[in-house]
Amino acid sequence: MLLYKYVIGDRIDVLKNGLIRFTQPSALNDRWDLKPHVERFVNEDGWERITSPFIKETDDELLDFMAGIIEKGARERNLGDKSRHEIRQALGEAGSEIMTELRKLYEDTLATTLENAKDVVESVIPEVPKIIDRTVGVLSLTQRPDHPAMWAYYANNGTGMVLMFDAGHKFFKPLRDAADDMSRLRRVNYSSERPRFDPLIDLSMLDLDEDSDEWASWIDKFFYTKSTEWGQEKEWRMLRPLKDASNIIESKDGNIHLFELPASCVSGVILGERMNSDMRSQVIELMTRDERYRHASVFETRFSDREFRIEIVPLTNP
Repeated sequence: MLLYKYVIGDRIDVLKNGLIRFTQPSALNDRWDLKPHVERFVNEDGWERITSPFIKETDDELLDFMAGIIEKGARERNLGDKSRHEIRQALGEAGSEIMTELRKLYEDTLATTLENAKDVVESVIPEVPKIIDRTVGVLSLTQRPDHPAMWAYYANNGTGMVLMFDAGHKFFKPLRDAADDMSRLRRVNYSSERPRFDPLIDLSMLDLDEDSDEWASWIDKFFYTKSTEWGQEKEWRMLRPLKDASNIIESKDGNIHLFELPASCVSGVILGERMNSDMRSQVIELMTRDERYRHASVFETRFSDREFRIEIVPLTNP
């Protein structure tokens, strides 16, 4: 299978240097990319599910919990070596007034602790996309080399070109093994609904076997789902840790992370009809004279005379 990447003419440097950018989510065209909506922690139902394990409804539950806290604290401070059972028994024999004070102390402390935790969680949520942005890079490709709107938008109104890739090349395989769904080339799914992140459920996915269907579905949901408005692009993408970049170009608008691109995975190029003659000549010379690309083909585009269609044909006029 062939996949394609629309680029401006200046990206001849990808072919010259054998380096290609994996882009941070914040620099992608879709502002919602890799930014799921956080479903929980913003409603009381979700918060109740988090706090319910900490609620001690019966006196026995409260006694067990408090005895454990006292035992641990005493041992850490060398204040005694009584067992939890002995401490629990002593608390139980202290009378109802002590039990009332213990419950009030516990519930007041719990309420304050949970409220503070809620504030912390709410402040962390906006940081999640920033963390992803600092750690993950995206390479976006497409099945469509002949889409007029994509030629106009991504290839500078037809003055750029399209890079052709062999999707079966090892470059597009998982970094570690077949189960490495985070790094292998995958088809983007298109949905009318934005992915929803429920920390109460989704964080548990981190404990799943990476060979499982549940894990693959979770990965698809958060990293490979876009709005149906982008469906015409028929995108495929792969992810790489930004820390693994071969070269980083510092920029005030965000660093550019470049990764090594084997020439053997480049199947060819498609020249835009409006590409200027100088750039056209440079690309053709590189593709025909550089030993790295002797296996690759050169095509060009032309506008159909009868249809709203871009035709791709072998280069006939070098």
